[in-house]
Amino acid sequence: MAGDISRSSFNPLKHFSGVRMQQGRVQLDADWNEQVDIATYFTRAATADLIGPSGAPAADAGFAITAQGGGLAIGAGRMYVNGILCENSQTALVASGSANSQPDLPGYTLPTQPGMYTVYLDVWERDITALDDPSILEIALGGVDTTTRSRIVWQVKLMGALGGCTPNFSGLLPPSTGTMQAQAQPNSGASTPCAVPAQAGYSSLENQLYRIEVQTPGYAPTATFKWSRDNGSVVAAWLSNPASDQLVVSTLGNDQVLGFAGGQWVELTDDTHLLNGLPGTLVQLSNAQMVGQSPTLTLNLATASGSTSFLNFPLNPIVRRWDQVASSSVTFSNGAVLLQEASWLTLENGVQVEFTAGGFYHTGDYWLVPARTATALSSPSVVWPVNGSNPVSLPALGITHQYAALAVATLDAKLGWSVNSDCRLIFGPAAVPGGIHVTNMRTIQPSTELGNDTLVPLTTFLNGIKLTCDAALDPTTLKLPTLSVTLDTPVDGADSVTTGIYPAATPIKLMANLAVGDPGNVSAFWIPTPQARALVLEQMAVFAAQTENYGEALVSVTFKGSFVWEKGSSSSLLNGPAFGTPQNGNIGIALPSGNGQRGGDFQCWFWVPGYTDSSFPNGYVPFISHASIAGPDSTGDYVVVGEMTSTSLQSMAALPEPDVAARKIYTNPIELAPGLQVFAYVPIDLERGGNFSNFGVAIHDPKTGSPFPGNIIPAAEQPPFSPKAAPGVFAWRIRGIYNPPSAYGYADGYGALGAELI
Repeated sequence: MAGDISRSSFNPLKHFSGVRMQQGRVQLDADWNEQVDIATYFTRAATADLIGPSGAPAADAGFAITAQGGGLAIGAGRMYVNGILCENSQTALVASGSANSQPDLPGYTLPTQPGMYTVYLDVWERDITALDDPSILEIALGGVDTTTRSRIVWQVKLMGALGGCTPNFSGLLPPSTGTMQAQAQPNSGASTPCAVPAQAGYSSLENQLYRIEVQTPGYAPTATFKWSRDNGSVVAAWLSNPASDQLVVSTLGNDQVLGFAGGQWVELTDDTHLLNGLPGTLVQLSNAQMVGQSPTLTLNLATASGSTSFLNFPLNPIVRRWDQVASSSVTFSNGAVLLQEASWLTLENGVQVEFTAGGFYHTGDYWLVPARTATALSSPSVVWPVNGSNPVSLPALGITHQYAALAVATLDAKLGWSVNSDCRLIFGPAAVPGGIHVTNMRTIQPSTELGNDTLVPLTTFLNGIKLTCDAALDPTTLKLPTLSVTLDTPVDGADSVTTGIYPAATPIKLMANLAVGDPGNVSAFWIPTPQARALVLEQMAVFAAQTENYGEALVSVTFKGSFVWEKGSSSSLLNGPAFGTPQNGNIGIALPSGNGQRGGDFQCWFWVPGYTDSSFPNGYVPFISHASIAGPDSTGDYVVVGEMTSTSLQSMAALPEPDVAARKIYTNPIELAPGLQVFAYVPIDLERGGNFSNFGVAIHDPKTGSPFPGNIIPAAEQPPFSPKAAPGVFAWRIRGIYNPPSAYGYADGYGALGAELI
C-alpha cells in the first residue's frame, strides 16, 4: 500500500532517463519518486535483457529446491526474475501451516494430493511504511514519519506440473484484465461555501490523490472496490481488542481531515492477509475517541464483512480508512462498492471513474487518480491521460506478479516428497572468461559434419553422434537428461516430402550410451542402445507405411547447458558466458537456445529419410523382439524369424516383386547394423504366407524355441492385417551374411538383428 504521496508520474513510454532539479524551485515528492522509478525501470530492464526471464548466479545460486523434513527446502542465495533481484538469506521450508518458514508467505500449506507439481517463485513489490517497519523512523526527530520504502516480496508456491519446468504462467495464473478511466465532471449539486462553482469540474478546494482498489476479486458485478481520497494513507496500528466492538489503535489521526471519525468505513487487515492476497474486513465506525489514555475506535459490528477478532490478525494488524459512501447511485456489498462496467460512477466532488466491460479483477488491483484545484494557470481537473478529449482506459498500476519455475517435485503417498528436476537456469559473471562452447557436431561412422536441416542416412545416424567442445567436459555431467536425442515422425499420413507439415508428430526420446573422449575429453559421444536402434527402425517402418512417399523424420539434439560444466570448474558451463564471445566457436552449426548466455542449451536438428520402394530394406529388419537366424541351407540363404507388427507386415507386402531369377532387391551388400552386412530378399509368394518348406534348415518359433512343423508358420501366429492387433511371427530370407552370427534371441522388449555384434 502506497504512502502519503501527491501522485505517481512515471511513464515508461516517455523514455525519460532522469529528473533534473532546478535552483530556487519547490521540491515535490512526485519528482523524487519518478527518479527512483526511472532508475529502477532501467536497472531491471537491463538485467532482464542480459540474464533473460530468470536466472541464478553460479557464485551464489539461490532457491534450490530439495526434499527435507517432510516438506521442501528453499536454498539460500540469489535469483533474478524479469530483472528483479530476489534474495534468500537462509534456508527456508515450504511446509504446511506453522512449519512453513517462508518470511513472506505466512501459513502456506503444501498440497496433500499425491502427484507431480511445479515449484515456482512468485515475485512482487510491496510498499512499506513506518507501521510495517518502525526502523524507518528517525528517533532524533522524535519519530517523524518522513518516507516509505519499497520491498521485494518472494513466495515459493506449488501448482500441478502442467508444463513441468516451462508452465504457461499467463494461462495458469492469469493477470488482471480490468481497465479503468477517470474524468472530472461539473457538479451542479455543490452547496457548501468550500466548494468551487459547478462549472469548475473538480469541485473540492483540496488537492487529492484518489486510490481505487479492488476488494472482492472476479468479474463485474460480483467484484467490488473501495476508494480513498488520500491514497489510503490514513492508517493506524491495531494494538488490542478490549471489547468485541472496540479497537485500541496507535492514533486517531493527524487532524479531523486526516483522521478517524464515526460513520467512516475502515479495513481491518494484517500481513497474513496482505501477503496472501486476501481482502481484509470492512466495517463501519460508530465512534472514534480517547478512552482514558487510549485512542479507541468503536465498530458497528452489524456492518462487518468478516472477522473483527484481534486473534485472526496475528501479524502486524492495522486499521485503514476508506472513503466510499453508499447513495442512491452507489450500491454497497459488505462495505465495498459493487463494480459496474461501461458506466460513469461519481466518487465525490465531480471525480468520476468508469471500468471497461469484460475485465477480470484481482484483490489489490489499484488505480491512482490525482485531482487538482483551480490555480491562476489551470482550471480544477482530474489528471488523467486522454486521446483527444476522451479519457484513456488504463490497466491497474499494480500489483504486478512475476513468476519463475524452480523445480518439479513429486509427492508420493508412502515416500513423501522428492525433487524430479531443477528448473533454474544458472549464469556466470560476464567478466569471467571461459565457459564451454560446442564447436563441432559430427556423425561417428562415417564421420560427417552435422548442421541444422541436413539429411543424414538412417544407418549413419544410428551409428551415433559426437559433439566436440572447446574445453574438457566433466564426465559426471554427461547423462541422458543433459544430452538427449529425440525422433519425431508423423503418424497421420502427412506428405512431409512436399509439404513439410507434421501435424501429429510422435516424439520418441532415444536411450543411449554416453561417454566423453578424444584427447582431453573434449568430445561427448551419444551412441544409441540396441533397443533404441530397433525402436527407431520399427518407427521408421511405421512411418514408411503411413506416408506413401516415405518422407523424412526429424531428429532433435539437445545439450543442456545449465547442467554441463568444464572438468574441474563447475562454474564454467556449456555455451557461456556469451556477452560478446562466440557462441559456437567459428562454425555456427547451431545456436544455443539460451542465446549464448552461460548455461544456454545447445540445440541442433537434422533429418533422416524414410524408405522408398528401391531402398526399403536398407538398414531395416522389421522384427521387434525374439529375432533369430536359421541357416544357411544349400542355397546359401538364411532365414530371419521373429515377432513383427501388422504395420511392418503390410509394409513388407507392399514391396515390389523381386527379380524372378535371383529374387534380389540389392546387388551390393547392405550394412544392416554395424558389423552385419547382408544381401536382402523379399520372400517369395509361399514365404509371404509363412511357408518356408523350400528352405533346407529348420526354422523355430522365436517365442518357444520349438521348430515349426514343415517349416510353415501357422496363420494363427502371423500378424493379422489390423493396425491395433498384437504382433505375430513372420520371417525374411536373406543371403550373403558377412561375419554371420550364431542364433540368438531376446527377452521382452525391443531388439534388433545383429545388435549383439555392436
